[in-house]
Amino acid sequence: MRKHFGFLAAIVALTAFFTTAAQAQDPRPELMYFRFDEPGQSSTPNKAAPGTAVTPQATIQGNIFMGGTGQFGSALVGVGGTTADVANTGWGTSLSGSWTMSFYLNNISGSAFGYYWGDPTASGFRCFNAGAAGTNNLLMRGPLNQVVVTGITPGPTVVHFVYDQSAGEIRAYKNGILNNTVSQGSVSISGSGPFGIGAYGGTGGSGGMPNGTLLDEFRLYNRALTQQEISDTWDEDVDCFFDPGLISAELTDAGGVPTPFANAPGSVYIKYSVAFPDTSSPVTLTLNLRDIQTDAIVYSAMINDVKPDGAPLNGIQQVNIPSTVPPGVYSAEIIVNSRNSCKIITDLPLPPSAFFVLAPGSNLCIVWPGDTNDDMLVNYGDKKALASYIHEANLRSSWLTGPARFRPDAGTDPLTYIRWEAQPAVPWQTPEGCYMDTDGNGVINNFDNIAIRMNWMRSSDGATKSKTEFAAGEFDMSQNFPNPFNPSTKINVSVPERSAVRVVVMDVLGREVATLAEGEMEAGVQTLSFDASGFESGVYFAVATMQGTESGLSFNKTIRMTLNK
Repeated sequence: MRKHFGFLAAIVALTAFFTTAAQAQDPRPELMYFRFDEPGQSSTPNKAAPGTAVTPQATIQGNIFMGGTGQFGSALVGVGGTTADVANTGWGTSLSGSWTMSFYLNNISGSAFGYYWGDPTASGFRCFNAGAAGTNNLLMRGPLNQVVVTGITPGPTVVHFVYDQSAGEIRAYKNGILNNTVSQGSVSISGSGPFGIGAYGGTGGSGGMPNGTLLDEFRLYNRALTQQEISDTWDEDVDCFFDPGLISAELTDAGGVPTPFANAPGSVYIKYSVAFPDTSSPVTLTLNLRDIQTDAIVYSAMINDVKPDGAPLNGIQQVNIPSTVPPGVYSAEIIVNSRNSCKIITDLPLPPSAFFVLAPGSNLCIVWPGDTNDDMLVNYGDKKALASYIHEANLRSSWLTGPARFRPDAGTDPLTYIRWEAQPAVPWQTPEGCYMDTDGNGVINNFDNIAIRMNWMRSSDGATKSKTEFAAGEFDMSQNFPNPFNPSTKINVSVPERSAVRVVVMDVLGREVATLAEGEMEAGVQTLSFDASGFESGVYFAVATMQGTESGLSFNKTIRMTLNK
C-alpha cells in the first residue's frame, strides 16, 4: 500500500509537468498590428490579437500609399508630404502601464527630416529622424524623457521602444540589439487622436515621412517585451502563428495514462491532439531526450501522422527507448511540425518536462524528502538510518553518489528538493540510496539531515504527527498524567533503539529529589511512576537525557509537573 500510494502521489504531483500543451503566448501584438499588405487599397486591417485591438483598421489618407517591398509583403510608402498624408488609425492614444512599440524602416535618409508616427493631442507623442535627433538618429518625444536611437542607416532597420513600468525605464533596440536605456518616471500618454502612422498628423501636426521611405510591421503591445521576445520576433513574421491551446502532446503508457518514466530497453507513448489550423496538414512529432546538465540530445525519435481537413487530429503512437539510453533523468522535449496560420509547415516546440529512464526491471523510486528509511514517517529512525548508511558507506564510496533528482521549478524555487511531497527519482546502486539523498543533489552526506529537520514528524499521507501521539519510533518523553496530580503521576518515555536513559525529578531550586530511570533501556515505550507522597505541594520538573547506543544520537527534554495536595 505504501508504494502504491507513493507512486500515485508522484503521478498526481507531476501531471502538470508531463502534459505539454502549447501554452505559448500569441505572438501577435495586443493593441495594433499593421502590415500594409493591401497595395492600391484605401485601408489596412489591424491584425492585432482578437479581443484586445484598439481599432479595426487604419485609413490611408492623402498621397501616401501602400506598395513597394516591406519587411514582409508590401509597406507604407512616404511621399515627402504633409500631415494629411497619413495612415489614420482613428485611435485616441491611451497608454498606461508597460508597453512596447516596434516598426520596420527602409530607404531612410540620415539627414532628410521626417516623421514616422505620432499624436499631437497626446502631449506631442511622436517619432522623427534628423533635425533635433541628429544625423542617422531617431528620436521619440512626448510626455516622457526623450529617447534617441543611434545608427539609423538607409538599410533595413527594426526599432523597438519598450517602456518597462516596473524598471522605470524605456529601452530602445535596433535590429534586436539594445541601443539605449533612458530612466523614466511614471509614463502615462493620452490624447483625443487620431494617432497617425507615416506622419505626425492631425491638429497641431507638422509633416510626414520623407519621399520613398518605407515603413512596415507597425506593432503596439500592452506589455514590456523581454530581450528574448525581441530577439525571437524582430525579424519574424508574427502573423504566422499556432493558436495556443489547440496543439498538445504528452508522454503516456499504452493506455494513454500520463507516465514520467520508461525502462530501457522499453517504450513510451506520445498522445497528441492537433486542432489547428482547420485545413489538412502533415504532422511530425519529434521526441528529444536532453541531458539536464549539458542540454545535449541523448536520444531522438520521430512519429508521423496527417491532420484531416476540417477536423482535429487525435492519436497515440509508441516510441521505443533503446538500451543505449543510460538510466537517468532527462528533459523531454516534444516538437510538433505542422502548418501554422500562414499554412507554412514549421516547428512548434512544446514546453519541456522531466522524464526518467530506468534500468531493466527497475521501478521509479518515490522519495519523500527526509524519510530515509521509507517508513512513511520522519523521526529519529531516519536520523539513525542516515547515520548508519553513511558509516557503512565509508568502505564503499560508490554508495554515496548516484543520480540526482530533477525538478522543473528548481531554477525559481531553491527549496523544491526538500519540499514535503512525493518526488520521483532514478534508483541508486543500493536500494536505500535514493531515499538517503534527501536533498536530491546526487550526493549523500550530513547535509541530508536538513530535510529531516525541515520535515520532522511528517507522514507521507501529508499529515504531521500529532503531539498527543506517542510511539517508539523516536526519542521522547510525554507530559505526566494526570497533571496536576496527588500524590502520584506517570510519564511515558520512548527510545527508537537501545539507549542510555536517565530521568530525574528536580524542584524549583534545581535540586534532584528523585530518580525515575537510570541505565540501559531497550527500544520501545516504558511508563515511569513518580510517587510524591513525601513531598510538599508545588512545581517540579522531570528532566530526561537519552543517547542511542548504536547511532550515538542524543535527546534532552524537560517537562513541568504540578503537585496539589
